[in-house]
Amino acid sequence: MNTVNFSGWGGNVMIMIKVAIVDDHEMVLTGLQHMLSAQKGIKLCGLYINGISLLEGLKQVVPDVLLLDLQLPDMQGEELAAQVLDRCPSIRILIVTSIDAIPRVKKTMQIGCRGYSLKNISPESLTHAIRTIYEGGEYLDPLIREELLKETLYQNRSRSAAGTPNITRREMEILKLLLQGNSSKDIAGKLFLSTRTVDNHRKSLLYKFNVKNSNGLVKAAMDMGIS
Repeated sequence: MNTVNFSGWGGNVMIMIKVAIVDDHEMVLTGLQHMLSAQKGIKLCGLYINGISLLEGLKQVVPDVLLLDLQLPDMQGEELAAQVLDRCPSIRILIVTSIDAIPRVKKTMQIGCRGYSLKNISPESLTHAIRTIYEGGEYLDPLIREELLKETLYQNRSRSAAGTPNITRREMEILKLLLQGNSSKDIAGKLFLSTRTVDNHRKSLLYKFNVKNSNGLVKAAMDMGIS
């Protein structure tokens, strides 16, 4: 089916958008599938649990829009996105993840992804995001957009005033727990996050503080008066 009649988007005709989803959590896949199955103008054409299965699936069906998680068991989302766009440059990729680290956002957009959303997105916002990038636009989660704006406006001032990188509230929470000697597992339990999510935040902190490991991060933070 190429088109369906629907008044309210694009006049009386709405294009049927083929959407595929990649996420290694069955609950997330099921939830996204349920959210989108009720939306007019969207047709699910593939559900995948890892990068390899997606790349194989693209040989059979090429979606218009791909919803891609960054945390997959066989490869990083950025690596997979680059491979997908190299093979099928027409695909619009929307990152749907729990990672709010700005360096990861920038990297995915530099690769060629068209949007970035956190997993707590509402069905209406998800549908809007899909339609926006399908039509050639870009979509950023409001919280991500806010953090990018803060970084643009205040990063230079923050660095020059106190020498402290501009980090998110969540990163500051994790940094302070690291300074207290907590492991990633400990932090995950205290903040109700997955260990993998904590590790991704830690990597973002290493990048922002320009250090190579956690010991360097702790030293740099203490030198800047963070405790």
